[in-house]
Amino acid sequence: MIFKDKALQLGYIALLCTVAFSIQAAYSKGVDNASMVAAHNKWRAKAGVKEQLTYSSELAIKAQTWADHLKLTNACKMRHSAADGKFGENLYWASALEWSDARSELQDVPPERVVDSWG
Repeated sequence: MIFKDKALQLGYIALLCTVAFSIQAAYSKGVDNASMVAAHNKWRAKAGVKEQLTYSSELAIKAQTWADHLKLTNACKMRHSAADGKFGENLYWASALEWSDARSELQDVPPERVVDSWG
């Protein structure tokens, strides 16, 4: 998707990214939505974007629907959705830690690491 306004483009992409990862709380150790949004706003400020993001439960539902679709149909392989012209997404994936004794545990991935990987 092409935006004429760079700030608007960053806003849409970052907001969906925030939502996409923050909904993982149901499946992981939990994500602090406020920290995720703050990490995005930090990068936006570095890019000169003054408008700050806020969390959207409506976008969280859309992001969860897409994540569930990938889980059920694509073996969790990351793939972008067919954009409807309004939103884009950055994807982040981390696997569980697996030990030689067959134990596994979820990684503790802080919001800053996720957003920094995009930034």
